[in-house]
Amino acid sequence: MVPFKRFTGFTFLQLLITLSIITILLLVGLPNLTSVVQSNRLKSAVHLFYSNMQFARAEAIRGGDDVYVNFNAGTNWRYGINKSSSCNCMVANSCMMDGIEKVVTSSDFPSVSMSISGFVGNLQFERMRGILVGNGGTITFSLGSKSIQVQINSLGRMRICSDTVGGFKPC
Repeated sequence: MVPFKRFTGFTFLQLLITLSIITILLLVGLPNLTSVVQSNRLKSAVHLFYSNMQFARAEAIRGGDDVYVNFNAGTNWRYGINKSSSCNCMVANSCMMDGIEKVVTSSDFPSVSMSISGFVGNLQFERMRGILVGNGGTITFSLGSKSIQVQINSLGRMRICSDTVGGFKPC
């Protein structure tokens, strides 16, 4: 008589049940995951902009030269930072800081748009105290129904706020 052998592994029914549960969890969780990815893309654009503005202000104070930030707003937005004179961020190698091109474009943040209010096209950080030459303003980054603002006052101080994205003070 041959002894009974035990087979190890999954039955076809167990495999179907497991795949069904995984499919249901993915269908429920995928829309939330998309929303999280979009929020993180928007937050990344804002945080990079904020840190670049802090950098421009610090360079103006440290380097003894005025620092200019040139903007092109809209869906194909871009901004560039340059020392000593205004630059055109649409032209290659026009916006330079210490020999390095300093331009950020919307291609790094798909579907994120940028709008400006309060000043037109350029910011200038003054060399002695890092204050703005001219008025302050607001730069708004948007993605769908979500938006985050970076407010810059005439003293060069910046603040991030949002009424539609969590983790920020309300505007």
